[in-house]
Amino acid sequence: MKQLFLLIVGALVTFSANAQINDPVRWEFKSEKIAENTFEVHFTARIQAPWHIYAQDVNGEVGLPTTISFNKNPLVEVDGKPQELGKPEEKKIEGVLLKYYPGKVEFVQVVKLKAPIKANISGKVDYMACTDSHCLPPAQRGFSIFLDNKQ
Repeated sequence: MKQLFLLIVGALVTFSANAQINDPVRWEFKSEKIAENTFEVHFTARIQAPWHIYAQDVNGEVGLPTTISFNKNPLVEVDGKPQELGKPEEKKIEGVLLKYYPGKVEFVQVVKLKAPIKANISGKVDYMACTDSHCLPPAQRGFSIFLDNKQ
């Protein structure tokens, strides 16, 4: 009985360690009102060392660019492209310049409500976590962020 208990505990510890290695990026989502009916939506990636994720403008032949897509909402207008806030590193691989972010990067998207109301904006972030020697399969994180004009 004791051996069975130790076997189960060992399997759980191993599973937990593998789950952490396979998910080196933690995402945080929030909104900040910057003007009447206008918000900045923040997507913050905290990336465990030695992992990194790629910038939005990476050539897809060498690395998968980080992309943010929004579900249609007739009450919300997405204004432009997300800005990247962070210190990218650069490396040439197979003649292609790659920009990537180790540690932390924040993507900021301006959105506007079409009326003075409350609404949710939702969608997904697609990205790929890599080290210098290998990459995990592409990953996707869904988000739903509350926008409130009374903030």
